[in-house]
Amino acid sequence: MNRFQRFLTDTEVVLTNQVGSNAKLYWFRRAVYLVLLLKMLLLWPELKTFYHHVVDAQGMIVRFSFSKVMFWPPFRPLVQLWWCLACVIVAMSMVFAAKRWLSIAVFIISLNYLSLFYFATNSGDKLLNFFVFALIFVNENAVKGQVSWILNNATVLLLKVNICGLYFLNGYGKILKPSWWDGSFMAQVWHLEYYTNFQLVPQWFSNPVICLATSWGVIIFELGFPFLIWNRAFRKWLVPVGLIFHIFIAAFLSLPDFGLTMAAAYLLFVDKIGKVWSLKNDGNKKKRFNPEPLP
Repeated sequence: MNRFQRFLTDTEVVLTNQVGSNAKLYWFRRAVYLVLLLKMLLLWPELKTFYHHVVDAQGMIVRFSFSKVMFWPPFRPLVQLWWCLACVIVAMSMVFAAKRWLSIAVFIISLNYLSLFYFATNSGDKLLNFFVFALIFVNENAVKGQVSWILNNATVLLLKVNICGLYFLNGYGKILKPSWWDGSFMAQVWHLEYYTNFQLVPQWFSNPVICLATSWGVIIFELGFPFLIWNRAFRKWLVPVGLIFHIFIAAFLSLPDFGLTMAAAYLLFVDKIGKVWSLKNDGNKKKRFNPEPLP
């Protein structure tokens, strides 16, 4: 019991003494909402096609669910208007100060996005939805010592651990496959017409030596990231390397949404974001201030 109490005390001290979460969450929230807004705008031309497909597949009766608000009978004749309003709400949430009700509304919109395009979604969409959910609990105006301050720090820590777990599981899965050991998997990837952007991929990417180096480079990065990112000396190198890694994925493997989602997540690992907007409550007055510099 004493050990458990000591663990809780140490955890509270760590979460209380963390600095920079407000600034990180400020930029992270805007980046996440921007990615969601871009995806919604880009898929708007196919809205009716996917919408009618979902309605035909599920029939005229849709159970009450916040993930299927846009499929409720009253909204069916107004699907274009509903989508326009949803885009406006996401844009408002990205531009204006964080509000709990807006964050909840964006999460409901994100759930409806997944329900609408579930045949065309990937792991990046689910990860983005998780980010949107986590932002519900964020209070960017939190002051040190408040419960909201601790909750902000806990949210940042949870998101970081989630990213690290994602990397480790992907790296672990790759190292179990012999096709990754000899680079043959990468060689196959560069020849997939539906997966690879041939206009950007150089021919020499298919070279066996390059494929072997790429395979092991990806494995080492994904397995090493969860352990090395917590050290500042390694972090200043891992962040730019990771960003380049995901930019390449977005460009060469035709997965721009996943690349942008992971790029947004990297904002949580940046040590020096600089001076950013923030508001601090002082009684009934609000004044502008520069949040503390990140460690």
